[in-house]
Amino acid sequence: MNDPDAISEIEEVLAAAYHQAMAIDPRMRRFSRALADLGMPVPAEWATTDGEGTVEFTPISWKAFDRLVCLLEDIAGGRRVHVTVVQGGPTLFGPATPPGPMPAPAGSSIHLTVPR
Repeated sequence: MNDPDAISEIEEVLAAAYHQAMAIDPRMRRFSRALADLGMPVPAEWATTDGEGTVEFTPISWKAFDRLVCLLEDIAGGRRVHVTVVQGGPTLFGPATPPGPMPAPAGSSIHLTVPR
């Protein structure tokens, strides 16, 4: 494969994928995590990007917009903010299943002593 046009096209695709993985995706994750940490009343995937340098926000309800404005006013006014809304966002692992009944731990027959 010595076609310069094909090689150039492959290089462009790889460069775009690299930029997406190394620059855009981490910024979007940081933004999503910051929204969740602040308790912003917006969906976890509120902001999306097309990979071309544009960030778009999905519509939110008037109630969510009002809560967002109130929270931003509190932050701007230096008032204490209590996060009461926990957003589900991207996690490293999927949601864990709640533990069921656990058996009692087995007793140990080993006793350690600490010399004095």
